[in-house]
Amino acid sequence: MEIRGKSDAEDFRRYFADSICSVGQRFGEADYQTIVKVLYDDPEKVRVLTMLALSAHS
Repeated sequence: MEIRGKSDAEDFRRYFADSICSVGQRFGEADYQTIVKVLYDDPEKVRVLTMLALSAHS
């Protein structure tokens, strides 16, 4: 998984925005603001949860 290779926070944020956020989601504006805040405050948590979600989905 490419996410594992994104150990630098800025690289992961860019990857997350370019891949996960490039597909339409069912979030309102407040939800997007929450995701962005957590993505900047604790990118490692988002990275781990993203890997778990993708793993569970496959």
